[in-house]
Amino acid sequence: MKFLILSALAIIVIFACNNPNKSTVVANDAEMENTNLGTADVIYKTDSRKSALAWEGAEGLLSIVKTHNGMLSISEGTLQSKNKQLVGGSFTIPLKSLTVLDIPKEKPRNAKLVKHLLSADFFDAVRFTTANFAITDVKPLEKDSALITGNLTLKGITKSISFKSKVNVNDSVITASTPKFYINRTDWSISYGTEKSLGDELIKPEIGIQVNLVAHKK
Repeated sequence: MKFLILSALAIIVIFACNNPNKSTVVANDAEMENTNLGTADVIYKTDSRKSALAWEGAEGLLSIVKTHNGMLSISEGTLQSKNKQLVGGSFTIPLKSLTVLDIPKEKPRNAKLVKHLLSADFFDAVRFTTANFAITDVKPLEKDSALITGNLTLKGITKSISFKSKVNVNDSVITASTPKFYINRTDWSISYGTEKSLGDELIKPEIGIQVNLVAHKK
């Protein structure tokens, strides 16, 4: 992914969804470790074959925005419950598992985009091989839904975010799935293509995320 020139305008590489109605979650200072974990009565191990994170981004500006999307694996983690309610957990995302789905895999542009996203311009996967998420609070909402707060670590920076998730807990398995939500990548010092001199209309720093977790009782 590179800067391209079109009629003397710089088409910026951006990593965002072209959706004016999207809502970006607020990134706050990292929170203390979840004190509920010591009270959990059941521990579940995440199933890496059935768990994954979908990402969404884009490149371009104004009417020339091109949306990209792909997947990241979830390699390991645990979820904890008490009285059949999710109370905590954490999982690890190996960044080199990143794939691009909107460009055919055999096209050179696919490998080129993957390489750039893993470079120091974005995730710097050589220095920071994984991202991590650790739950610090779970607030039950309507049936089978909860507001999950946790610490997301990217590029060695940890920030607290909150998002809604559908959660189902039974004796043998926990499933959790989020609707698509957005984070501002600059909160984790992923700032490529966000030069303020180019104007707010040309800078789209949001990343779309959707998480699906399946965890089996240990």
